[in-house]
Amino acid sequence: MNFFSGFISAEGLLRLFQLIAIVAGLLAVAALIGKDIASGIVADRKAKQLLVLQKDVADARTKQAEAETRLEELRRSQLGRAYTFDFGKFVEALKDRPKGIAIILYAKDDTEAYQFAGKLAFSLRDAGWRSPSPKPITPSDNPALAGMPSEMVAGLPGSPDPLTNIRVGIVANNLDESPSGSPDPLYKVLTNAFRASGRNASGGMLDSSLPNDTVRIVVGAKQ
Repeated sequence: MNFFSGFISAEGLLRLFQLIAIVAGLLAVAALIGKDIASGIVADRKAKQLLVLQKDVADARTKQAEAETRLEELRRSQLGRAYTFDFGKFVEALKDRPKGIAIILYAKDDTEAYQFAGKLAFSLRDAGWRSPSPKPITPSDNPALAGMPSEMVAGLPGSPDPLTNIRVGIVANNLDESPSGSPDPLYKVLTNAFRASGRNASGGMLDSSLPNDTVRIVVGAKQ
């Protein structure tokens, strides 16, 4: 009876309430800690998901860029050089450079080569060169060259990279790209002009019978 009466007393009730308040506080703290831990786990999971998503987006963009590059390469391969070659940059690179005579030959019975050769001749004339109307490549009369492709005989080397190589050969009596004197040889002038257009010439061939002011440009069939 004394035990219960002590608990029911004002002091006992106060202690009971204090105990309940302490327990409630501990439970609240534990709940907050648990919530923080749970929130941290969720946040960490979301951060990882975000990283995965960002990587997926980056991979998708990379694949899209690669696909667009392949599509552009395919488009360029289907179009003729007369439509993909940058004649503006070609002419600009020839300005204020030594001029000469350019004899242009193109692959016989090849419409694409004929169109490109015609625009090339027009651009050369626009840059101050003398360039008569292009003519088709004819087979060589030399029996020793009978088995060689007519394009190669005329002066077109092989084409290692059709995406950057324009399949144009340059024949001159001087193929030195780093002359000690001035002016630069016409071979170097034309090679630099093709390079400035974004498409390299296939290479050069030496023909000592050509005059110093004359080059032969051989336009092969597009590959």
